Order: sequence, then C-alpha cells, then structure tokens
Amino acid sequence: MHVLTLQEAYAYLDDDSEEKSAVFRKAQKRFLANHLVHWVKALAARISVKAERRGFYSSLGQFIDLQIDREINILGLELPPVSMASIPEPEEMDHECGTPPVQV
Repeated sequence: MHVLTLQEAYAYLDDDSEEKSAVFRKAQKRFLANHLVHWVKALAARISVKAERRGFYSSLGQFIDLQIDREINILGLELPPVSMASIPEPEEMDHECGTPPVQV
C-alpha cells in the first residue's frame, strides 16, 4: 500500500497529471478491497480477543481496526462487513486470503 501511495504522489508531482495518479489510486482500492482489509481486520480482532479485550494489545487491535476503516473511507470504498466467522483459525489457514476479488 505504501508503494502505491508513493507512486501516486510521484505521478501527481511529476507531471501534475490527475489521470496518472488515478491509476495508482484505483490499484490502492483494489489491493485494499481484495487483500488487505480481510487479513488486517482478522488480525485486529484476534489481537483484541487474545488480549481479553483489555490492556495495551486490545487497544492496539482496536486502533488497527479503526485505521483500516479510515483507509476504506479515504478511498471511498463501500465494502461488505468482514465476518469473523468466515475467517479460519490461523492453523487452518493456507497462504491465500481465500476471499473472492472485489471489482472496484
């Protein structure tokens, strides 16, 4: 995500082209919707649960969840809520996020 936002900024500064920056903005939306949001929300929820919903790590999990929601809002995405029931436990997971791609 960092690389995409950096490329967007360089594209805008290089030739002040909104068209070129829009390409990177669209890539950010796709990456967030198809990959990042699913595992980050699952990670944030698991951190809070493992920390028994109190203390530093619980607050960290809540902060991460709020930050990903902020990114969704900044990019203007409307995504269905992520259901924690549909996300397998870590030992059951493979290396894929297991979610179908979202068209942005």
